[in-house]
Amino acid sequence: MKKVLIVFGTRPEAIKMAPLIKELQKHTDKFSTKVCVTAQHRQMLDQVLEVFNIKPDYDLNIMAPNQDLYDITAKVILGMRDVLKQAKPDIVFVHGDTTTSMAAAISAFYQQVKIAHVEAGLRTYNLSSPWPEEMNRQLTDRISDYCFAPTEVSKNNLLCENIESGKIIISGNTVIDALLMGVDIIEGDKELQNSIKNDIAQKGYNVIAAGNKKIILVTGHRRENFGEGFINICEALKKIALYHNDFDIVYPVHLNPNVQMPVYELLKDIKNIYLIPPLDYLPFIYLMQHSYLILTDSGGVQEEAPSLGKPVLVMRNTTERPEAIEAGTVKLVGTDTTAIVENVRQLIENEAVYKKMTRSHNPYGDGTACKKIINALTEGVRVINILVLCEDYPNNSGGISMAYVRTRNIFYKKNGMDVDVLNFRAENDYIIDNIHVFNLSYYYKNSKKYDILVCHASNIRNHYLFLKRNQRKFGKIVFFFHGHEVLNVNKVYAKPYPHLHNGRIKSIIQECYDKFKLGVWHFYLPKISYKSKFVFVSKWMFDEFKKWTKIKPGSLGNDVYIIYNNIGFIFEEEEYDKAVEKIYDFITIRPNLDGSKYAIDIVNIIAKNNPEYKFLVVGKGRYFDHYEKASNIIWLQEYLAHDKMIDVINQSKCALMPTRTDAQGVSMCEMATIGIPLITSDIPVCHEVFEGFSNVAFIDNENPMNVNIGSILESLTGIPLNKNRKYFSENTISREVEMFRELIPPPPPPPPPPPPPPPTPPPPPPTPPYMVRRGPPTV
Repeated sequence: MKKVLIVFGTRPEAIKMAPLIKELQKHTDKFSTKVCVTAQHRQMLDQVLEVFNIKPDYDLNIMAPNQDLYDITAKVILGMRDVLKQAKPDIVFVHGDTTTSMAAAISAFYQQVKIAHVEAGLRTYNLSSPWPEEMNRQLTDRISDYCFAPTEVSKNNLLCENIESGKIIISGNTVIDALLMGVDIIEGDKELQNSIKNDIAQKGYNVIAAGNKKIILVTGHRRENFGEGFINICEALKKIALYHNDFDIVYPVHLNPNVQMPVYELLKDIKNIYLIPPLDYLPFIYLMQHSYLILTDSGGVQEEAPSLGKPVLVMRNTTERPEAIEAGTVKLVGTDTTAIVENVRQLIENEAVYKKMTRSHNPYGDGTACKKIINALTEGVRVINILVLCEDYPNNSGGISMAYVRTRNIFYKKNGMDVDVLNFRAENDYIIDNIHVFNLSYYYKNSKKYDILVCHASNIRNHYLFLKRNQRKFGKIVFFFHGHEVLNVNKVYAKPYPHLHNGRIKSIIQECYDKFKLGVWHFYLPKISYKSKFVFVSKWMFDEFKKWTKIKPGSLGNDVYIIYNNIGFIFEEEEYDKAVEKIYDFITIRPNLDGSKYAIDIVNIIAKNNPEYKFLVVGKGRYFDHYEKASNIIWLQEYLAHDKMIDVINQSKCALMPTRTDAQGVSMCEMATIGIPLITSDIPVCHEVFEGFSNVAFIDNENPMNVNIGSILESLTGIPLNKNRKYFSENTISREVEMFRELIPPPPPPPPPPPPPPPTPPPPPPTPPYMVRRGPPTV
């Protein structure tokens, strides 16, 4: 077990180290974790400790009135001397660029304790800006044993300074972990939201009374801005308040007198500028969420705000975070009054400029930095970088295609992996679930090295051509086969509905395409099998693959897996509520009613023949424009998110989910898993996927008019609820994560240090005078 000591002293450090402390505390079998605070800041530090419920084991309590850098450095080094002797840690964690971090690292270095530096490698290469932070960070990196760099740029900075590559781990920034923790806490508690609004109001800004008024949030505290810099910033804020009096400017003013004096002197009497005391962390997140744009000189805000979709103007002349500027989430405007005013005006008046900044990709991570840090400390598992290829992908406008891939990617990230998605249909790059999604053009302009290429439902037009051009860039490739991509569509799937205009010519074109497609896969897949793995979402799918591609299983090696598609995580947690009043007898949920494999026609026939029952059909499509809808069918024309889906399922007695051909059928597996009685089709793949489910019954697709739906419903409703874990992540995606880790094994442990040289033997003692032979006397 490793003994870890985490040291910090300021509010920003506390915010960024809190999620790491919480993550370490989950692994009590591997880590004994102690916390030491220096209280370089006292009041603002304690606020954060309270939010995250962190109780320090050691408190140096160094803060004193008018303390300077000499005081802080000396007190931390001397205080840490005694703490280190008492705690005897194996590793000391410090963060960022504060004087606390630098001095604590020096103390650990003096006692030959390993140092782990979180947020390593940020640089301006100007020792005067930020001052003294630039020197603090460079010095700390130089003596650290682990440098956890948030980005590739940070890593490259360290490499250029000849810091060993084995010490550097790209982790992302823990501030994003903290931010997402804070957002979850706020959004999950309405009472807390009201309390936050009241707290902000008591500080001096009434969020409720402001209504829909837009907010410009301001923060500022950097030493290099003391004096003229802060005077210029205040003059800019005065002009912004005058020019844009329909905006409220909210400024939580730092407690340092060098900040408070000019700010209150110049801004206190302006009616739409609200000068309030510093906010606790959660209220500050709330204000960031509800602001229109942010003006700051803070490093942390540059990293946090883009994850909330907020443009940031940085009131500094330099920044150690150039990635944000390159990504377009941040703009450096300096402390010139005119530049600040003009850039704010542009964001307010130019919608295109504003939207571009809000949509840009946050380069500082996805909320899994702490997991990556712990992986590096425990198993030596380096972060695995995955590129996922998809023909389409969910987006922030409500798109739901490839939802089963989205669930997978979220799980991969939660397990400390980096995931990007190449969506061949994407018009622009975007962020969803903190996953960067982009198109082919973006990929070639911003090439990045990946460990594994994951191909879902590969087609010839996009996936195959991408592979032909780029497969040498990827050491490992994983194919997921979901259905049509390796089947003869005309012969396997049911005949399409006539209203889809799939006439004879289309059928011939499909047949020609399928022959070409299957021929390509027949020759190509065995050629790259030496570095590939092949995953099928059912045994039926694998059997069909062998039948249509005519690939001999042996030519793919031993790298064939049957791993079912995972269900949405909410279906693992929730269960069917029999106590809820039932509005419908049967529910059918299909994203697209027009796909013939979904067999909505069977539902319609059964409904017509059973008028005494009430049916709910959920999904979009044109089916009922061309076929008479049974009078006892209620049609809800929308896509349902998982949480809404469960609410609707609970209002129904039974799920009716027939299918013509489906490799697995994720939706029906989700419904069966939460426990609602479910009726599906009597076909081989359905028997396979529902083996072991007591709440599932099967009907004949060819004779829907003869289905005794009432009898089946009666037989199913008496079955006790018993959740089947077949499609839980532990049996599906977890196997995929294990497979990825087998593909990319951890780096070998460092070689043991060479044995010390043997001690030098002491010189022989001098010969006593009486033992010296003397020659004959000289004549």
